[in-house]
Amino acid sequence: MPLYRITYKDRKGDQKDPEALLEAEIEAETEERALDLWSENYCGDEIIDAMESTKISIDPLDGDQLHPLYHHYQQEIQAQPARVELDLRDGSLIADWDAEVGNGVSEAVWNGLIRRYDISPQLTRDEINALLVEVAPIAQRILDGTEITSDGLRERPALSAKARDAEAEMESGCQSFVTSSMGVYDARDWFECVPLQQNGSLATMTDEALAALAEECRLEALTDGATVLGIEEHLREVGNYD
Repeated sequence: MPLYRITYKDRKGDQKDPEALLEAEIEAETEERALDLWSENYCGDEIIDAMESTKISIDPLDGDQLHPLYHHYQQEIQAQPARVELDLRDGSLIADWDAEVGNGVSEAVWNGLIRRYDISPQLTRDEINALLVEVAPIAQRILDGTEITSDGLRERPALSAKARDAEAEMESGCQSFVTSSMGVYDARDWFECVPLQQNGSLATMTDEALAALAEECRLEALTDGATVLGIEEHLREVGNYD
């Protein structure tokens, strides 16, 4: 059922400042019904505005990758940033990774319409989806306390004090969320901890046998809660020195 936010002024003397703008949220089938319900409970007050509130909409991650937001470009020292993103225009809440190298951002991010909150790229898909559900009420508080205005050229958001407090809570909650999995490893580092088990020399294996061994190692690592990158390439390299 839609949620309507009604802005009004106290005309019964309940508030110290009769010109202060107050808000009430009412669930109703239509705006007309919301106003009727408001009148029943706030009889005597002056209504200023009524609008349907935007609700948070979570877009969960799917697919079969254990660590779907982990992406590491070969020339970079660190993995690409991963973030929870809140779109203040429609309330969509997603998790994604940043393919950009450097400081390039979209116009919506630059203007503050899409808010970004850093998370660990080593979170699993299930952990990310659980995090989205956990922070959704905080995101709703940010959304409820935001007014989007336009100067005719671009839209910009204005966050209330409550929305800014909620955003600080969102940033802290996202950054402190850690994985309970083993995380993501480069193959070289993984096999230093987990000895490779194979029949015969890597140097004499056919391409098909080497690929099958790499897939076996990948699946075993997934069973242990780890994503291991570059297994087949690492096995070929080791085989060249056998």
